[in-house]
Formats: sequence, structure tokens, C-alpha cells
Amino acid sequence: MKQFHLRGHTRTLMRQAVSLAAVWLALGASPVHAQVEPVAVDAAASAPARTAFVTVSDGVIGNSATGLLWTVADSNSDVDWNQAQLRCKIQGDAWRLPSVAELSSLYDPTATVTVRCGSSNCKVPEGFKLSSARQWTRERYAAEEAWSISLSKGNRATVSVHYGFHMRALCVRQP
Repeated sequence: MKQFHLRGHTRTLMRQAVSLAAVWLALGASPVHAQVEPVAVDAAASAPARTAFVTVSDGVIGNSATGLLWTVADSNSDVDWNQAQLRCKIQGDAWRLPSVAELSSLYDPTATVTVRCGSSNCKVPEGFKLSSARQWTRERYAAEEAWSISLSKGNRATVSVHYGFHMRALCVRQP
């Protein structure tokens, strides 16, 4: 399969309001590679305790079990990996993208109550305001790819760091 790199052209395409997804598809390439894996989940051991999540302040949810603080809302717009990192950094006070393990810890495969996330339902604790199921992590898979997690299905996938269609940033930090 041919590889297409849009590095320098991505910003230009976004400025022209051309959907990056449409460009990828038109070129016959896929921004999401075959590295889709289910997240290994022991439902009893890894499901987040719903009562462990409490509102800490306006816009912040804390997990008393892990000590992590989460932004209530994701970026609410399409962001590539670099934009996602910047979005967290400008929050200040050591906000960052979560690791694969941290973001996966929000997913509860046994959840009977779900949170709306765009056109999907995400299996995360109540209180989160998500605009898409697919969230970036801080971990790279390769030079031009990073891991993302689907909070509706619990799987992870590698995605081009230049791709942003339906990709969001949910930020985390230690207290």
C-alpha cells in the first residue's frame, strides 16, 4: 500500500476548510492503521468505581482511587496530536494528555449508564462531557503515529499524528 504524507500541507488544508478525512480517502490512504487492538480489560479489577469520581471544581473531575484530575470536557473540536498536546498544555498547572493506561482506566466495559459522546455512547463515569468517543493519548506508536482510545468500545488504535477528524483531547494531571 502506498504511504502519503501530508506534513506540510495539513495546516493549509485546514485553513481552506477541506476535510482532512476526505483528502485521506481521496488518496486511497487510511489515517487509522491496522494497529487496532482491544484493550485488555479485567472488568472486575479495572472498571472505574463510579463513586470514586467527584467534581473537584468547575470543569474538573477527580478520581479519589487514582488521585488523577481530569478536565470535564474534551477539546470539543477536531484536533491532531500536536494540537491536542497544546490544548492540554495551555490549561496550565501540569495538564497533559493521558497515557494509554490512564485513559483506558476511564472505560468501564460493564457500564449500564453511559455518557453521550458525539454520535456514540461512551462507557465512562457520569459527569464527563465528551464530543467524540476517540481520544488522543500522549504515547506515540511510531515517529508519525500515536495511540488513541475509543471510550465507546474500549479499543485502542494507532493514528497518524497529523490526522484530526473526530479526534479529541481530554486532559489529565496529578493533584
